[in-house]
Formats: sequence, structure tokens, C-alpha cells
Amino acid sequence: MPIQYFANRVPRAQVPAIDRVLAKRKILTATGSANTASNALSTVISSDVDWQVDNIQFTFSNANSRTFSISIKNGRRIVAGLNDYFCVLVDGFAYEGITLSPGFYSGDELATEMQTQLNADVNFAAATLTFTVTYDAATGVFTITPSASTIKYIALNTTTFRWYADSTAGCVIGFANNSSSFASSVVSDTNVYGLNTTITLASQPASTALTYVRDTVDTLSMDQAILLSSNAGADVTVDYIVTYEALV
Repeated sequence: MPIQYFANRVPRAQVPAIDRVLAKRKILTATGSANTASNALSTVISSDVDWQVDNIQFTFSNANSRTFSISIKNGRRIVAGLNDYFCVLVDGFAYEGITLSPGFYSGDELATEMQTQLNADVNFAAATLTFTVTYDAATGVFTITPSASTIKYIALNTTTFRWYADSTAGCVIGFANNSSSFASSVVSDTNVYGLNTTITLASQPASTALTYVRDTVDTLSMDQAILLSSNAGADVTVDYIVTYEALV
């Protein structure tokens, strides 16, 4: 779970048992539609909390042959205000913090998002300082490298009294609660494996069925998403609906 609660930042509310039960009973749906004549279907559905998928249904507009699948995608869920802030210090610069966009990311996608936000920082951009961020699936390690100077990870920015002084995104990519030392690259000290992996739940090759329903209940963490896929080339419109419950 990539959310760590900080005493000076986010109070962890205790949800009464009855509220947890009622929240679990609230049925939510995610729906969409796509024509796969020229573009494959690739839709990721995720939740800000642990969740339970009750039912997934495909409806096809005709019997043109197509291949489709349902998978669990492993990665990291970024939630605004809870695990989206990351602070670094580059030698010769002031402390700089970036805010990651909310959403679900694989390891590679998360590395790209961090790189994008670091390169978009006004002060770094003004100095033409750029960054390369990578995720090594084999080792489960994130590496952040500036184009010049040295860099360190800052767990807590003590130079500001702002509410987002804690690097809440540190635990997302495997950084401990302690700031690092200056080095040519900053490397996460905890291995975060499996962020680029998927697990196939159902696959239908060359199907001509007009509907497909998966009613097996799947309990997922917030670091797991449902990936709906279909190949391109079949001139057929795919309508889908995912029914799920948030586990509070």
C-alpha cells in the first residue's frame, strides 16, 4: 500500500465499523465504449482504496472475430494529497518538490511521470537542468539522475512550514523515511518488484460472441487495476461495464 500517514500532515481517521459495512455495500460502476476497427481497446480501471470487483461485462455490436482479455495490472495508485509529493535537493539549488498527477501507473509509467514533473519544475528548467528517471523491473529499483551536479532525496523538507513538507511519494517508489546523501544519482533503498506485471483473468481468442460476462469476485488492493484489452482490426464496437465496491 503506497500511502504512509505522517503525524504532522495527514490524520488517519478511524472509520466506524458500521460505516465500513455501509460503504462496502455501495455499488459503483465504470463504463465505456470503443470501436476497435483501427485502435485496440486498452482501458485501465482502478480505485483510490482497496476494492472488490463483482462483475465485468462486454457487449459487442456484431459477430466480427476479435480477441479480448481481462487482466489485473500491478502498479501504484497515486492519490491527490496523500502520496503525490516528492522532494529532492540538487547541489547548488534550493529544495524543490514535485506533485505527481493522480492516477494508476506501472513502474515505467511512474518513472516517466516523475521525470516529466521534475523537468517541468520552473527553477530546474530555468537552469536547463534535466532529469532521467528509470524503473528497473528486475531489481525493483527507481533511479533519478540529474544532467549535472549531485542530488539527494529529502524525506522531510524542514525549510518550509507548508503542509506538504513530507515526501509522501517516497514510499511509493521505495524510499525509506530518511533523507539520502548527495550522489550522482538517487536510488531507492527498498526493492519494489512487480510494478510492470499483469495477471490474465480471462482471455477469449477469435471470439464471435455478442456478450461476455465474468461474475467471479476479485478482491484487489489500490495497487492493482483492472485492464480491459481487445485487439485492433475488428470493426466492432465494444461496450463494457465493471461493477465494483470500495473496501473502506
